Amino acid sequence: MNAIILAGGKGSRLQPWHAPKCLLPINGVTILQRLLSHLFSGDEIDRVVVCAGYRASDIEASLNAHVWDGASSNVLTSNAGEDAPMGERLRKARELTDGGRVIICYGDELVDVNIEALLQAHNCASLASLTFVAAKSSTPGGTVVEDPYEENAGSRSVIVEDQARWVNVGFAIVEPECWQWLKPEDGLSDWINTISRERVGGGARVFYFEGKRATVNSLADLQHAEEVWK
Repeated sequence: MNAIILAGGKGSRLQPWHAPKCLLPINGVTILQRLLSHLFSGDEIDRVVVCAGYRASDIEASLNAHVWDGASSNVLTSNAGEDAPMGERLRKARELTDGGRVIICYGDELVDVNIEALLQAHNCASLASLTFVAAKSSTPGGTVVEDPYEENAGSRSVIVEDQARWVNVGFAIVEPECWQWLKPEDGLSDWINTISRERVGGGARVFYFEGKRATVNSLADLQHAEEVWK
């Protein structure tokens, strides 16, 4: 099976960092290196296409400089252009795959998903066309709940509650029949919604995950990621 890593992010909220976000080091190891090591850790993935964009040459240089166990021959890069939308970049990256099912993952998200277990769940999900990984995430600041029985609506008693919800973490198995439903302007969540709404093949299914995870969008996220991946 092949995989595609969406690695075109700029990381503008991580200044003074200016290189592609996927090259940000987490305790000395770049996000991209960690993703590749994870994808190649088992026997499920035999080729990875790194979907570059912003400063694609830096990504290619990093890949050339970090060769391990011959994996470099199974890592290809695709570049649809820095300003290309995600759907367009995915379509171009797919041209370098074998045309079968693929795993797609974000290049700024570290998720310790058991790929073998994810694949087994996908295969057992009534011939699902797409299975995506969801993890619990708490709403920042909590949710405000008003007392509905108080008469003065302008000053009702409130309770601030923490609210955990399941969110798409950008890690999905996609079958070939899904690609005709991908529009150039789509993000991964848009695509998942279309597959589910249109009931493409077996539709979209969810794989619930509660292991290690870190999204790196800010310096605070970076600190959290370094605590999780020590």
